[in-house]
Amino acid sequence: MDIIKFCSDFPKNAAGFETAKQLIRSAGSVGANYRATVRAKSNADFIIKLKLYLRKQMKAIIGLR
Repeated sequence: MDIIKFCSDFPKNAAGFETAKQLIRSAGSVGANYRATVRAKSNADFIIKLKLYLRKQMKAIIGLR
């Protein structure tokens, strides 16, 4: 919910809306991947899911730059 509050201060133009939309989607994706990672069924499954989680998190961070 903090990300939504953060995005509400973005400019009310096309760039602001698109940036907010992407950031909110990225934040939700990172959260979902984290939950999947901690529920891994094996060490190999954990590693695969952790790599995906980290990749998604990096995309979210790059989107903020």
